[in-house]
Amino acid sequence: MLLSTASLFHHADLRWSESWEQCLSPWLITPRLHRLHHSLDAAESQHNFGFSTTLWDRAFGTFSDQSAYFPAGLLEYLHTR
Repeated sequence: MLLSTASLFHHADLRWSESWEQCLSPWLITPRLHRLHHSLDAAESQHNFGFSTTLWDRAFGTFSDQSAYFPAGLLEYLHTR
């Protein structure tokens, strides 16, 4: 149940204030941090694999604190409803 809840949390389309992000993102994978993993850019998608904490991404050098929102997902479905 914990893993399912974490998955729902970081795949949600939540946008928090910068102060909340700064408070949580050093420790937890927030939706903003995990979104980079779903980037259309192959180089960007190789970051932020973590499921709940940033610990493993930091340990293996895959952590990125990129903060911009950008199109994410599968390119072939980007412009469909």
